[in-house]
Amino acid sequence: MVGDRFFPAFQQKNGEFVCYFAMPYDMPPASFHPKVLASDKAGNEATQTLSVLAIPKVFKSDKLNISDDFLNDKMSQYQQLYPELTQPVEIYKRVNSELRKKNVAQLQEIGRQTAPTQLWSGPFLRLPNAAGRAGFGDQRDYYYHGEKIDHQTHMGADLASVAGAPVPAANSGVVAFTGFFGIYGNCIIIDHGLGLQSLYSHLSQIGVQKGQAVKRGQIIANTGATGLAGGDHLHFGILISGLEVSPVEWWDEHWIRDNIIKHVGAAVAAPAQAPAQAGK
Repeated sequence: MVGDRFFPAFQQKNGEFVCYFAMPYDMPPASFHPKVLASDKAGNEATQTLSVLAIPKVFKSDKLNISDDFLNDKMSQYQQLYPELTQPVEIYKRVNSELRKKNVAQLQEIGRQTAPTQLWSGPFLRLPNAAGRAGFGDQRDYYYHGEKIDHQTHMGADLASVAGAPVPAANSGVVAFTGFFGIYGNCIIIDHGLGLQSLYSHLSQIGVQKGQAVKRGQIIANTGATGLAGGDHLHFGILISGLEVSPVEWWDEHWIRDNIIKHVGAAVAAPAQAPAQAGK
């Protein structure tokens, strides 16, 4: 448990349990007190607080001006959700806040659709030859005709290449979701096991289906500008049991080795035995 958020553990081939958990971006470091919850078949329960160093981070602030051209181009995607609204800016405010919250809740549901074993290997791939745009945790103020209309947090990494650039699977796994997904537009979510998932959004083309196994580097889509994208790019995200975390670390082989493999390598590579999920 981290705050009120539960991260399940999964029994591995050697009988040990592996759990990925994360600190929410907006949790004060002083409040980060993860607890292990365990129960046996007789119903006995125990808890233990973990001592984990939480490093505070200051996120970048950004100001986005919403133009009428953008609204007229984009809001037709969402008109059917809000038939009572006629002004594109009013639709936008509902989409950017209300629909965004629904999408966050849906990501948690999709996060439960995960394999009980590790499906990935090595550092996650970054969109090739792409320039970084917005980053994880960016604090965004939205303005329309000089008036502030909203504030939201950007929960992924925006990568821009050429229009319609081929998008590779960042790592091996099984496709957990494909389709139009609210603010994300055309979207793919790949499950990498143990609650770890990657998200690819604003796509112009989708080349895989739900349930399909994919390999690291396999082309799964093309970049685009669907959803709330202002231009052709890939919004890439990493999630732990539905909680969005910084993707940058997962591109770093050294970080993965020091923070993941060093702790769980023996468990995920152990001899075969039927795995079981530990949770509520």
